[in-house]
Amino acid sequence: MAVLQGRNEAGVDVRDENVLWVVCQGETVVFGGKKGIIGLSGNRGLSFTLHEDEFASLVGKAAKLSYAALLDSTHLVVTCEEKVILAELLPGEDSGSPWTLSAPKLLLTCKQNVCLLQVHERGTQCEIIVAEPSLLHYSPDSGSHFVELEHSFGFIRGIDFLSSTRNTHLPRFPSEARVLQGEKVTKTKRADSSSDPVSYEYAVGVKKSLDLATLRGVMSGVERSFLTVDHGGNTAYRYLFICGVGTEVLPYDYSAMLCICLRASGEELCAYTIGSRVSYVPYTRSGPGEALLCATSTVPESDKTTFIRGNSSGVAFSGDGVKWSDPKRSSPVSIIPCDGGDVIVCGQRNTITTFSCNATATWPIPSELRIPSLINVAYLQ
Repeated sequence: MAVLQGRNEAGVDVRDENVLWVVCQGETVVFGGKKGIIGLSGNRGLSFTLHEDEFASLVGKAAKLSYAALLDSTHLVVTCEEKVILAELLPGEDSGSPWTLSAPKLLLTCKQNVCLLQVHERGTQCEIIVAEPSLLHYSPDSGSHFVELEHSFGFIRGIDFLSSTRNTHLPRFPSEARVLQGEKVTKTKRADSSSDPVSYEYAVGVKKSLDLATLRGVMSGVERSFLTVDHGGNTAYRYLFICGVGTEVLPYDYSAMLCICLRASGEELCAYTIGSRVSYVPYTRSGPGEALLCATSTVPESDKTTFIRGNSSGVAFSGDGVKWSDPKRSSPVSIIPCDGGDVIVCGQRNTITTFSCNATATWPIPSELRIPSLINVAYLQ
């Protein structure tokens, strides 16, 4: 991004401090952030078409676009405060022609400012999760339908979809599923673990009425990515590995397993979340501008899953999500699991560290490629 610093021919002010994120999908690379700036590339970042205030009709001019994700190589989702917006990327007639954006479409309006946007591709559709304080918005079908999910985890700032984890290695369907029996139930309890005296489990359940089209759309969409269990009716559920800050019990950074459960009954949807394996980072409370990261890595030969989390104190590893190693390499901005179980960690201070089964190596980014500090990293597949 350092090569884009300054003002380009179109008069768009592109400086390091205005760029907050970069996302990639195939040949497509998009960056953006403050002052409504969007940079589009269809050639893996070799050249960009720069735009300003393309979303002004929905969010006003010079808006801060805080989060972004690509559904595919031509559909971009961005957030601005409490709004979630979809736009189509329109390539030029040939490889050298500038890219443009279609008229933006408002996908979702949250109650509070968005604190996370995450997308997971499943075949021809994408799962979208939008987080605001104490509330998740989940779509199984690329934003056509959303369902609200209350939770007790404050600000969820990172999600791993456990896509490489075998179902047999996921936790069993939680016993706390009885929260479905009430109109709304919130329950917090200590986990049964003598080795971790500050581990808690959280359960929140809500029954709500939905229009029939939305209800059918949601339940049809989750068939591709959820497991099912007969629990007083056909209940669909899936696990996520999450990290964040601000649970109801302790204010510190945490990681946890979150189970999303959905069950349709007539025109009612029973939606509930159950958190387990909640593990806190002692005496660490990340601010809004500090990275909070989580990921998983699976070694194909053993099918063993390694849980990874990172915050300002460093990156830690766990085999079960409960007992964690001491953190290493402070201030990570990205955790990238690789084939074979290796993990790449990019640090804010222009460093790259690889963690493997046998060794750990760190090296600096070459001086000619450095910028004042890294804030976001995306990788081209």
